[in-house]
Amino acid sequence: MIAMANDADFELLRVFTQTREAPVDGGFSASVLRKIDRARRAWRWRRILVMLCIAIAASLNAHLLLQQAMQSVRWVGDLTTACTEFLLTPWGWAASMLLGACVVLRSRPSRR
Repeated sequence: MIAMANDADFELLRVFTQTREAPVDGGFSASVLRKIDRARRAWRWRRILVMLCIAIAASLNAHLLLQQAMQSVRWVGDLTTACTEFLLTPWGWAASMLLGACVVLRSRPSRR
């Protein structure tokens, strides 16, 4: 019978548990753990500083972003009032029905 890859080898596990010994010198592992902790701490501080810089840049540019957003809303409002007169005509009604039919047909799930 062929052993599967996920079969547990209990004999091998028993040998590993019996031969488990404490390390002779814990200095090496302690220094490695300190280096890992120091690197994690430095990475954490870098991430905090980057987020802080992004927040400061966003707050300084918020005026420009809000101004652009207001201009976009104003433009959409002007376009809407111009289209309202067209949509009240029979041609506008037909165009809106055609657009609605296209949206419904495109939103159906594909039959592949």
